[in-house]
Amino acid sequence: MLMSESAMGAATTQVRSIQAKLDALLSELVATGVWSGPDADRFARNWNDEVAVQLTNAAATMDRISFENLQ
Repeated sequence: MLMSESAMGAATTQVRSIQAKLDALLSELVATGVWSGPDADRFARNWNDEVAVQLTNAAATMDRISFENLQ
């Protein structure tokens, strides 16, 4: 399956958007006190240290992909 440069750009934007939405949701849940305690702390730590980092790295890698025109 071939992917165009514009499709890759859209996918990269989507990865960043999803990460930002999840960051905001987690922050809101914690800030409002809806979710607190050891489970919330552990989830936030895991999210920040493992998942968010991987999403950031994936988007950065996607940005570096180069495309060639095949004829």
